[in-house]
Amino acid sequence: MSRDDGFAVADVDSGYFEDAKLRDLWQRLHDPDQMARAVVLHQATVLASWRQGGRVTVTQACPLWASVDADVLEALMAVKLLDRGGRLPVASWTEWFGAAQNRREIRRESGRLGGLASGRARATSTSDGEAKVKQPLTDAEPVRPSVRPSVRPSVPTVLPRAGRAVAKATGETTGCVRCGGEATDGNPYQALPDGRVKHRFSPCPGKVSGNGRVHVPAAPDDELFV
Repeated sequence: MSRDDGFAVADVDSGYFEDAKLRDLWQRLHDPDQMARAVVLHQATVLASWRQGGRVTVTQACPLWASVDADVLEALMAVKLLDRGGRLPVASWTEWFGAAQNRREIRRESGRLGGLASGRARATSTSDGEAKVKQPLTDAEPVRPSVRPSVRPSVPTVLPRAGRAVAKATGETTGCVRCGGEATDGNPYQALPDGRVKHRFSPCPGKVSGNGRVHVPAAPDDELFV
């Protein structure tokens, strides 16, 4: 057996001294000194067995300051607190120690499964994190804005650009010089140098003609969409 099979704390019935076998033991010994020695020997055997994780003999468990008296030992065997080998009876040992051992195995298995699940979660998190980590920009690398926003904004927004301003869809504007349409959440106006406005993104949300094409009236100073 392994010391890992044992317990540092034993399960002991709080009604130990009221047990019927102890009453039978007293009837046999009927002597306080012998009764005390018998109780010490029995409890020493119980605790040593729990500590070792297996049934040990009363001789092995006997404290250094005590001795195994033959009459006391015979009485313990007679009332079935110990078997003929000087060990705890198999039935009572299995009932008490076996139940505790089963509880421990359940906890170990639960902890093992929990550890595996936690490990898998950490591995997944680390893998995803490494995949999403971006290298920091160096001084030699310019910052390049995205051509289009990754998520359509709920409020009209455009990336600022030198020499240009964003025109608001107000009464001051006369419509896009390309399509004559109004600004939308996804395609706001952009001011041209001469004060007119056009839609920021292509295609314009203009009127569709009969041939299914967007009507784009000619306009001077026409600029490419960006």
